[in-house]
Amino acid sequence: MYVFFYRSLDMPDARFEEIDAQVDLKDFSQKLHRRYCSVFGTENSTYNTHMAFTHLYEQRKVNGPLQNTSTLKYESLYGLLGNLYKSGTTAAGKQAITNYLLRDTMGKTHMCGHERKVR
Repeated sequence: MYVFFYRSLDMPDARFEEIDAQVDLKDFSQKLHRRYCSVFGTENSTYNTHMAFTHLYEQRKVNGPLQNTSTLKYESLYGLLGNLYKSGTTAAGKQAITNYLLRDTMGKTHMCGHERKVR
C-alpha cells in the first residue's frame, strides 16, 4: 500500500489525476497514516511520517511529480556544476567560473564535447 501511494505521487500528471479520481489519494494517505499510528503507536509517529503521509499529496498537487522537485534549493544544479571542471585538477572553482562564462557567452545550445575548457 505504501509503495502504491508513493509511486502514484511520481507519475505524470494525467496518470496521477486518473488514479486520484479512482482512489482518492488524499483520503488514502490519511488512512495510511492512521494505520501507521495503530501499528507503531501514535508516540512513534515522528514529524517525518506526519509530513510524508499528510502533506506529500498536497505538494504533489501543487508542484507536480515528486521527481521534478528537490528538497535542497540548488540540488538540480549539481549536473551543470560537475560538467564545468575536470575532476582531480587544481583550481576547480576557477575552471567552473570560466567555463560557465564561456558557456554563457557562446550560448546555452553550444555545450558540446569540443568546447574550450580551462586546464
